[in-house]
Amino acid sequence: CAALLAGCAAAAAPWARRKAAPAPPALSPFSAAVEARDFRAAIKHAPAAYTRWWRRLLRDEPHHVAVETLLIVFLAYVLLGGKRKPKRTSEKLTDKEIDALVQEWAPEPLVPPPSDAAKALANRRRVVAAADRTGRVVVRPDAATSSWAKGAPANAEGVTALNCGAFDFLAMSGEAAVRDAAAAALSKYGCGSCGPRGFYGSIDVHEQLEARVAAFAGTEQAIAFSDAASCCTSTCYSS
Repeated sequence: CAALLAGCAAAAAPWARRKAAPAPPALSPFSAAVEARDFRAAIKHAPAAYTRWWRRLLRDEPHHVAVETLLIVFLAYVLLGGKRKPKRTSEKLTDKEIDALVQEWAPEPLVPPPSDAAKALANRRRVVAAADRTGRVVVRPDAATSSWAKGAPANAEGVTALNCGAFDFLAMSGEAAVRDAAAAALSKYGCGSCGPRGFYGSIDVHEQLEARVAAFAGTEQAIAFSDAASCCTSTCYSS
């Protein structure tokens, strides 16, 4: 038993000789004021606390201090020196000076001067004038179009042609037979059926048209639709 107790005492000796844990360091005046919620004292001790923190950071992590210093310098430049107004290099012009500059200004041409080929092409242009008949025009070469603008008549060089840019290029509206047929149709049928054939029924002219189309196409019968959509939806093809 004595030997066992002696061994236990020898094993416990190092733990007995260990020093006690150091006490936590005392709070700085700034930290103590913050803990006590004494903001006036905290503001008073803030510069000294910041100085000690900066020195300790410079000693332990100098690269961190270098990066923060560059960032602070950059922010100061952006906030204080980055929004400088440009210096005016000239004084304000008077109204007379502005008027003089406007009178002296000569604008550059929008297009270059015409070449010889363009001039030759312009000289071969055609002049179109109205003819005596409806739906006809007179076309002739003329380099001086001003004579036509003054109402000069067409000479022998002019060629009479159809005016395909007009609705009545065949001049059918001026034919007496067309006028008489239109008057007779208006007297018999009125202004029209006021709607498509499928809604208001067929009349004799529908059947006459279908008979003439069938005879022209060489088929037994033909049918006339009011529009292409009705034809596509009503026609069945069989081989």
